[in-house]
Amino acid sequence: NIDYALVDAVRKSFSEFETLVKQYARNRKSFNTFVAGLSASPANTSDVEHRRLAFEGARYIWGVQARTIFRCTIATPSQDPERWDLGAVRGYVDFNLLRPNVAWRITPPQTFDDQGVFHFDVKREPVDPHSHKSGVDLPLMLDFCTPTIPQFREITGAFGNRELEFLPDSVGYKSRFTCVTGEIIRAIEPRYRAPDYGTLRLAFPIRTPAEVLIFDSFIHRDLFKDNERFTANLYSDLFAGGPKFRYEESDQLPFSADVT
Repeated sequence: NIDYALVDAVRKSFSEFETLVKQYARNRKSFNTFVAGLSASPANTSDVEHRRLAFEGARYIWGVQARTIFRCTIATPSQDPERWDLGAVRGYVDFNLLRPNVAWRITPPQTFDDQGVFHFDVKREPVDPHSHKSGVDLPLMLDFCTPTIPQFREITGAFGNRELEFLPDSVGYKSRFTCVTGEIIRAIEPRYRAPDYGTLRLAFPIRTPAEVLIFDSFIHRDLFKDNERFTANLYSDLFAGGPKFRYEESDQLPFSADVT
């Protein structure tokens, strides 16, 4: 037997739902994105789908891609008891160009205070003492790099900082290379809270379209003893820049991952 009253109720509910979709999003695809943004779930399943689409679009627009990019930051007490040291290992795995005449840069690790002011007067040491043998002005960790590394030229970044732009000689997957750098920055920031250093922040600016991103941070147990919990946040730098580089609350993006 068919319950026509129930069928009519379902039809009415579906019609009201379609009206809701058109009113708030015009079509079902936009509505799904809209609803995903309102999801209270800690692990939004739509994240992976949309990040994959963003990767495919970004590599087409910028003309570059990498299989994996990673960063490992290590915070340890400095010989100066008032400051701390930073070790930074960064890598681009299977990086390659998708079209010719694409300029891409590698920016050395930087430090900036709570006012957004960059500080460049820091002492850097390469982790690999043989990095100079590569002929490239980078603190390369040669055992982890491909034999052939592109040449680089030094340029001045937007904040007056030193950046390295590599000079491509070919394109496509066959021209891919892996580049891993490692350096130690001595006495990078005050160990204790100061007027311009109220919070410890370890950031990973992302520019390169990559299939996988890995960000590891190790902090020595003797460095910070206030037992404050570390959190992971994702920020857009769409409107960031200028001499006062900082993130506003409105720049924060949805992010389902947490500190492990």
